Amino acid sequence: MSVEVHWDRVMGPARAAARITGLERKLRRGGLRQPLQEIVREVLAPSMRRQFETNGVSGDGNAWSPLKETTQRRWNKRASPALVQSGKLKRAAGAIARWNVNNNNEVRFAGLPLSVVYGYLHQTGTVNMTDRPWIRFSDGDDVKAKEILSKWIGNQVRTMK
Repeated sequence: MSVEVHWDRVMGPARAAARITGLERKLRRGGLRQPLQEIVREVLAPSMRRQFETNGVSGDGNAWSPLKETTQRRWNKRASPALVQSGKLKRAAGAIARWNVNNNNEVRFAGLPLSVVYGYLHQTGTVNMTDRPWIRFSDGDDVKAKEILSKWIGNQVRTMK
């Protein structure tokens, strides 16, 4: 990912270098937490929820494999998306509280509660079950994340003294 920063000519190179140094120190101390939390809230969690609303259609245009006929009969279900029988997995996957941004500027999905641990089986598939990956993001998500991060970095550079 690249980030553009446009400099005010009045600032001058020495002042600009001092601001960049200040930003670098902030980033080393885990200073990306705020924009990363915003990316989780505005991009990643909603993208995961959309997977369930669109039957897994992502930026690649591919949907999840349809349910087997026997499963459809057992669930008496034909119209709703494949992984939305009770809605528990959808709610757990899209819950912002399941995401963690640590002091090393790492974003992690904290995992699923035991009540929906079957979600991992759907993610990878099994011998008897086709995979239906729900931990994936749409093509536009990286653009949205870049916009949030670029705006945050620009604001940091402008406000540093």
